[in-house]
Amino acid sequence: MKLDSVHHLFMLVMGSTALALGNVNPAAAVSITFEGSLTNGETVTGEVSSENSIEIPANWDFWTFEGTAGSSERFTARRTSTALDPAFGIWFGTEVDTDSYSSLFGDSLNTSLVVSADDEINTPGPFGDPTVRFTLPDTGTYTVAVASFISDSSDEPLGYTLRVPFSDSATILGSGLVLGLGMLLKRRFSNFT
Repeated sequence: MKLDSVHHLFMLVMGSTALALGNVNPAAAVSITFEGSLTNGETVTGEVSSENSIEIPANWDFWTFEGTAGSSERFTARRTSTALDPAFGIWFGTEVDTDSYSSLFGDSLNTSLVVSADDEINTPGPFGDPTVRFTLPDTGTYTVAVASFISDSSDEPLGYTLRVPFSDSATILGSGLVLGLGMLLKRRFSNFT
């Protein structure tokens, strides 16, 4: 084999390797800083970059929540900036840095995507806002990442709210407690008449 042919083969392999690596994650790994821990019945606010960051995890907002297997949850993100096109993904477990994620709609390095949401609520502006109801597969810590999908151009960070209503199990338990307390009070007061 001629030296020139070996050089061409080497350049071809190196070019293919660089191309493949470039498609894994174009941004450098950044340590994940969680915005906070979500609780049922809470609405939190956040801001994401105006860049199309669905495949740039360094631009995502990360949150965590504790969940119980079998409980039904509903998450809704609403834009507070009209230019934002929000989307989110939810994974069971957590990661240390953003290099572990390649897409808002795919598995991370160590955890599987549980559910993602985009455009379920018709909203003026680019496309819609995300909402999803799902059943938790495991008990433990979950990660929620909110991102800008295809937002209008803006130099300002784009605001959103993330709402976590009471889970169905908490609602049923709460309703049962209220009903039980009401029946107890009715019996007590009926004895006085």
